[in-house]
Amino acid sequence: MGHRRRPGPSGSSHQPLHAGGLAGPLDHRGTGLRTTRGDRGCHRLRTHPGDLEVTRIRGTKNPDLKLIESLQPELVIANKEENRRLDVERLRAAGVPVWVTDIESVPQALTSLGRLYDAALGWERPDWLAEAERLWSASAPIRGRIAVPIWRDPWMVVGGDTFTSDLLLRLGWENAFASAQRYPQVEVADIDAAGAGVILLPDEPYEFIRPTRPEWRPSP
Repeated sequence: MGHRRRPGPSGSSHQPLHAGGLAGPLDHRGTGLRTTRGDRGCHRLRTHPGDLEVTRIRGTKNPDLKLIESLQPELVIANKEENRRLDVERLRAAGVPVWVTDIESVPQALTSLGRLYDAALGWERPDWLAEAERLWSASAPIRGRIAVPIWRDPWMVVGGDTFTSDLLLRLGWENAFASAQRYPQVEVADIDAAGAGVILLPDEPYEFIRPTRPEWRPSP
């Protein structure tokens, strides 16, 4: 991972930093940085906070590298799964510091946030991070089985060794495809047969909920 340490004084006053986000499970949580620092840009799928007004640097797989460079960010936050190695290497070659996260679970995400504050930013950890670690330390009782398609043509679902699967389990939902790795390709019949009581259709990376696209429905 590449980073540039930014030592800051103790307490609530820190040196300003202009950051940009390419993708990743930390990206929405990055609003904690935005409220007291300054975001220069983010990918087009970021939706929180609702009043976020920054430059959109296209998608996670096709970021506008020249635009990112022109924003002169002091740090770019990327994710091993969501972003391409080539884009990270090109940004670094252009002199843009890039911090790369690798996250497959909620504890990993919180640990990564702690490392971001400690090593990459040199800032005091915010109070909400310790509270989040406490709240997410245990899982809720299982309330049912769930399947999460993320793509169609071909159909793909969320597998077990993913941040999404771990998040769902901690909320009380057992992933019907927990035994599969990453994002397996399946048939609609496989989703039907998985025994899921709930099918969760996200709006990215594939926008299932759109008038121009038929939603998947289980067979009778």
